[in-house]
Amino acid sequence: PFRQLDVTLATLTPWTKQMRSQYASGSLRVHLATLKAALTIARKAGLIEHRADFPTLAPGPARRGFYSPAEASAHLAAIQDRDAGDLAMFLYLTGWRFNEGRQLAWTEVDRAAGVITLSAERTKTREGRTLPMVGEVAALLERRFKKRRLGCPWVFHRNGRLVTEYRFRADFAAALDRAQLA
Repeated sequence: PFRQLDVTLATLTPWTKQMRSQYASGSLRVHLATLKAALTIARKAGLIEHRADFPTLAPGPARRGFYSPAEASAHLAAIQDRDAGDLAMFLYLTGWRFNEGRQLAWTEVDRAAGVITLSAERTKTREGRTLPMVGEVAALLERRFKKRRLGCPWVFHRNGRLVTEYRFRADFAAALDRAQLA
């Protein structure tokens, strides 16, 4: 535990290096940002005279592991469960986060206008967005519309229930093996 007077660039730098072994870069950034914000508020409120400078974290390594469109096509075709396959296809086509696609409700899909509207409350960035339904996305949503169930609000469901993350990941991994991409 640090006292506020002990929080300096000289103490934060080695602490940050030590925490890198315990936290992912994104989590460590959140910890540092939270501490920095708390000290900034305390300074503005007159509770402390000075807020320390904070170390700048080097960016993490660039993401790797992307596959070509041909590999993606082979992988998606190898998903045997069509409900999980449709969700995987939607995520691939849109670049949406897993739960944004998984929890997509029919109330967010305007077939007449040809758009999907994701509310700000459902996004990580807290910024809503609109996605036009064109091409493969439109065809996929029409297929899902034909599979909708009375009383089920979800676009991507398995027998009226949300596709679970565990089952989806298992289907996704098995398809990688079947497509010989693992």
